[in-house]
Amino acid sequence: MDNDEKPLVSICCITYNQEKYIAQCLDGFLMQKTTFPFEIVISNDCSTDNTYEIINKYKEKYSYLFKDVSPSKNLGSINNFYYTLSECTGKYIAFCEGDDYWIDENKLQMQVDFLENNPEYGMCYTKTKKWNELKQCYSGLFGSGEPEFEKLMLEGNRIPTLTVCLKSELMSRYLKDIEPKKKGWLMGDIPMWLYLAYNSKIKFLDEITAVYRVLEKSASHFDDINSQLDFNKSCFALREFYIKKYNLTYDLTFIYDRSKLKIYLYNLVNKYNSNIAKSFRECYKESTYKDIKYYIYYVCSISGFIWNVMLLIKKMLEKKWKIAL
Repeated sequence: MDNDEKPLVSICCITYNQEKYIAQCLDGFLMQKTTFPFEIVISNDCSTDNTYEIINKYKEKYSYLFKDVSPSKNLGSINNFYYTLSECTGKYIAFCEGDDYWIDENKLQMQVDFLENNPEYGMCYTKTKKWNELKQCYSGLFGSGEPEFEKLMLEGNRIPTLTVCLKSELMSRYLKDIEPKKKGWLMGDIPMWLYLAYNSKIKFLDEITAVYRVLEKSASHFDDINSQLDFNKSCFALREFYIKKYNLTYDLTFIYDRSKLKIYLYNLVNKYNSNIAKSFRECYKESTYKDIKYYIYYVCSISGFIWNVMLLIKKMLEKKWKIAL
């Protein structure tokens, strides 16, 4: 891209203490083959490792692509995200944090071609592979179709942020209309998807273009169960906000109760803990979500021995029948 050439796409990349991964992330940007100019808007949130030194090496070699907007003091993940967004100048904005990466060299071209040819759409996204950093293996795919507003409200997020490309004009409207920084939500992406799904159309492109790295302490993958519950509560708080804003009649009680049970269950399956088991049983008794599977979990969680026997039987049946129970 020439210095005087305005980028059509801004790649929004925030990073903090990701020296192990940032090079792979940047390589994914540089591999893009496009017929249009793009910029890499990167914000290193005062990392204490070698992240900045690695970024500098790339900046020296590809200065015409990089727009370094790193703050002088730590902003925190959410504030850094909104700050970096404000520095993006392209007609379209794509996202990828410093620990994830793109694997399709035609990702941007494919998405921009679609959005240019279908002006009624404000955003598109694809599937991504999930890489479990702890186990050092792929653990499935993330991203699916039907990104309608109601589906996102009632069934949860199905949009991988690192695969998204959207119109910056809609993003500006979102920031002005919703003022998400003032809301205190614990995530930056889901409120955007809900706004765009309500105010435009979103397209799912059935391609795998990226790898999402599942880390032990990523923002939506907390070790601490209380943090998981707080994140879940925030997800539903923002949904309640949209219900009021758009005068909708959705009742989220059932879905919220189910999501809390899933959090307790996820932690119990990983490792039995009597306190978590007790909280799970209390949650089940108060819940509006009643399911035979969860009732079995409820009964078996009374002791660690019974719980582990149940999990062993479950594993044996799944292996025999080749289905997930």
